[in-house]
Amino acid sequence: MALPRNVEALIEYDGTYRQVVTETITTTIEESDDNGTYTVESGDTLWGIASDFLGAGIRYTEIYDANVDTIEATAQDHGFDSSDSGHWIWPGEELIIPGLGGGTTEVITTTTSTRVEVLGESHPELGSMIKDNISSLSYTDVASGQSDSANITLNDINKDWLTTYYPKKGADFRLGIKLHNWNNENEEVNNDFGTFIIDDISFSGRGLKCNIGMVSAPQNDDFKSLQRTETYTDTTIRDIAQKIADRAGIELYYDADDINISEVEQKDQADSSFLLSLCEKYGLGMKTYNHKAVIFDIVMYEKKDSVLTMDESDMSAWSYNDTIEGTYTGVKLSYSNPDNDDTINVFVGESGRTYYMNMQSSSEYDAQLQAAAKINAANRDIEKLSVTIMANPDIVATQCIDVTGLGKINGKYYIDSIKHDIGSGYKQKLTMHKVQDPIIISAPVYVEPEYTEDAAEDDTGTVYVVESGDTLWDIASDFYGAGIRYTEIYDANVDTIESTAQDHGFDSSDSGHWIWPGEELTIP
Repeated sequence: MALPRNVEALIEYDGTYRQVVTETITTTIEESDDNGTYTVESGDTLWGIASDFLGAGIRYTEIYDANVDTIEATAQDHGFDSSDSGHWIWPGEELIIPGLGGGTTEVITTTTSTRVEVLGESHPELGSMIKDNISSLSYTDVASGQSDSANITLNDINKDWLTTYYPKKGADFRLGIKLHNWNNENEEVNNDFGTFIIDDISFSGRGLKCNIGMVSAPQNDDFKSLQRTETYTDTTIRDIAQKIADRAGIELYYDADDINISEVEQKDQADSSFLLSLCEKYGLGMKTYNHKAVIFDIVMYEKKDSVLTMDESDMSAWSYNDTIEGTYTGVKLSYSNPDNDDTINVFVGESGRTYYMNMQSSSEYDAQLQAAAKINAANRDIEKLSVTIMANPDIVATQCIDVTGLGKINGKYYIDSIKHDIGSGYKQKLTMHKVQDPIIISAPVYVEPEYTEDAAEDDTGTVYVVESGDTLWDIASDFYGAGIRYTEIYDANVDTIESTAQDHGFDSSDSGHWIWPGEELTIP
């Protein structure tokens, strides 16, 4: 048996496979050391450090010149274009102090590089051989939660695939189809399913058949298997995803608003499972497809216009389920703010079937985002519909369609997955959920406070009065759009912040970590 006459398989496979190799080179040398080092502490300035070590603050330029790469790189890591010639330095930076050494230092240099090796003997003709012997093909396109996958079955009467050309696990396999005269006479439609990695091989007889399973995943197996522990602070989901994508050697496609993350820990988790759980926590979808990590806002995609209308008469089979089990109308959440250990209770949604959550969150907005994501995800199981149709090559998972001809089942549905089955014919099985009214949490809108009399006299900035639960990071996020700029607010209010901390029994505010309701802060 072969594929239908009007369906042609498009295959690129030569029998080679790629292996990601990480090389670490360590070099140890002894260098004369005429310098000393100093680790920056909270509150330090280059002027103060120069005063302490070189006897004159004006000599700070010597320290800056000796450490310009470190200082500028750290400034950029904190979101600044530059350090402003050493004006901005951060705790933890290790600075060279010229002229304080005396002796030799053992310098250990470690260089890590990653490269992809192509292994095995190339046989470009294998793609054509597979096309000649393929008897069935399937491809599963998922919206979120796992990788796309595919499967092909080959007739192997001559035992070519069992012997000489035995498929290699880990090999690249590019798969697609070309449809001839599918919708209209003389029309050709190409459908590229992407590049996969062969991960499963099986044989059966008689007659002898070879079954090749494949998954869309990075060549670097660490993405799914290597357990890591890492803490990400003062960042965004997009930046975390980019770091993980770079590590896996794949591209990132991100289609969602930026979501700020104050702190999150990846504890003994592989990159793929950690990133998926983080995305789901905030209502984002994630999949790997064609050497890309794809992240998107599910609610935003549910709100897009439907791409077509599907009537019951278009379906060769269908099944439907309607349930309220495991679904909710609202969430009551208790969260603790790590900055002040206060427990805050918030309700999101409507009264009725209530889900209870406890979490740690950096703000009420962050907690509400997580709560809304939980409700919206659960409620996607309320109405589920599966249909089998003659294939439509124009539809993909994540799109919406309008269903008609099914009475009260009618409505707008979001495609969770599509399985393409090509054997004696070409059919698709769609798994969908009915689009419900989602809970949407809007980002807090800052309303600029009125100037106080003092502020009107001193037009150096806006005055903001601290409220319960505020942090300098959040205030900077509201006013500047970047929490990392909290130091500007701290520097402009250092006397007020430190004296208030002492009034509350603290030796210091810990560089602005402690602030109290009622403090009037100038926002530069």
